[in-house]
Amino acid sequence: MKITIGKNNTVSGKGKQNFSEGDQIGRDQVGRDRIGRDQINVGAMPAEVERSLRLLLEEARRLLPAGRVESVAAEVDGIQRDMSAAEPDRKTAASRLGSAVEMLKQGGAVLEAGSSLGQSIVKIAQWIGPIAGAILAGVGLVL
Repeated sequence: MKITIGKNNTVSGKGKQNFSEGDQIGRDQVGRDRIGRDQINVGAMPAEVERSLRLLLEEARRLLPAGRVESVAAEVDGIQRDMSAAEPDRKTAASRLGSAVEMLKQGGAVLEAGSSLGQSIVKIAQWIGPIAGAILAGVGLVL
């Protein structure tokens, strides 16, 4: 991505963006690319979200029978696909996260706010966005 600071800045190859006071270029708290005040590029998955998704799968492998692990892996793959689309499907990604979390709960996973699994789920939900907050509330975690 090419960004040049000045009037009528080029953002990616085609668009023009006027930057004014309060606009941001860089990364936000969750590691997403920010271009302007309200535009977020979610195509690139932050490294901490990748680690969180891997931890979710590791817990599934530890706790669940093979068939259920495949189901959790399918949900994780779906989350990545939904969120890397040109127009991220946050609702579906949040639903997939809820399904994966529910399977882990049924397998006996401890979902506490301070646990590494709990923190990982929160990071994934933050990346998906506010719509995932209801999923977290359902398992006792806070976004």
